[in-house]
Amino acid sequence: MALGPDHNGTARLSRRAALGALGVGALSLASSRAAHATPTTLTDRASLAPAPAMPLIMATGAPGGGFSLYGPAFATLAEQSLHLPIAFRASGGSAANILLLEQNAAQLGMASLAIANQAWMGSARWTGGLKMRGFRALFPIYQQQFQIISLVDGKIRQLDDLVGQRIGVGPRGGTGAVLAPGLLRVTGVQGAKLITGGYDQQIAALRSGALDACAFFGASPLPAIAHAASGGQFRLIGLTAPSSRAAGSFDPGVSASIVPRTALPGLTRPVMTVGSPAMALARADLPDPIAAALTEAALLHQANLLATARIAVPAHDVWHAGIDTVAIHPGAVPVLRRHGIAVPDTLIGKPLGLPKLVKG
Repeated sequence: MALGPDHNGTARLSRRAALGALGVGALSLASSRAAHATPTTLTDRASLAPAPAMPLIMATGAPGGGFSLYGPAFATLAEQSLHLPIAFRASGGSAANILLLEQNAAQLGMASLAIANQAWMGSARWTGGLKMRGFRALFPIYQQQFQIISLVDGKIRQLDDLVGQRIGVGPRGGTGAVLAPGLLRVTGVQGAKLITGGYDQQIAALRSGALDACAFFGASPLPAIAHAASGGQFRLIGLTAPSSRAAGSFDPGVSASIVPRTALPGLTRPVMTVGSPAMALARADLPDPIAAALTEAALLHQANLLATARIAVPAHDVWHAGIDTVAIHPGAVPVLRRHGIAVPDTLIGKPLGLPKLVKG
């Protein structure tokens, strides 16, 4: 059965559709696990600083999320193109990655703009009120989106049905676990019991009836959702226009977003939601030439990286929509400008009151 429209912005995901630390996991060499990225040679590789004696460590994310695929693909590209060894470390996601960067337990990482803003300003509960300034943005990756799913034959058919229900919000330390409580609250979902856990485990709990819905925040399509849809029918719960506006006003790094019809085979129409761009991060003390070479490699081969990670929604121009706090790594700035992203001088290295990135 094709994925068809339902009321209030929901859509069905058919059986045939190809759909205290914060969750820190194991460390492994990227070359041993990464997805197959096309080898290439960068013409400006000579500008790369001497490779460090030990691999750089990249904090990624939990299995079933977009970071877990994009990170290893990017690490493979860096190793093959730049001869720069990168190991990757699984974690719960955005918030956990920033903590690893702050502790120098990782030199590279990924996070949603919303979570990076919270860390920079110390504005969320998970930060403990600390302003984390040991990391810098490198480049945009893709658009993360709020994706709510339920069983197609279950009781959850629209957003209002989530009131008082058991909802899985993904791994502790991930964007969903941090943002879902506030997003659901401002959209009128009161009294829900929110539970953290692995993506695949929470989808299994949804199938078994232990959860009533899952509300994940990640790549579209989220790998765990795409995988699960082949074994059972799910419903994609969309937001209404009023709830999307309310959710977009909840956090400066969150804005209205659309899951395109092409994001999931079987979708018959776009679905309204909210999103936040994901971006690559580095420690502030990463040498400029290495930051530049990594940014150049990513921007030159972004389409291939997204295809390897099976991510359907790139960042496009959304990066500039909310980056007015997090500083950009000075090594990445000339590369971003060369690729058409204007970065004002005042954005480089200043902690507060930074102008927004604009598309050149």
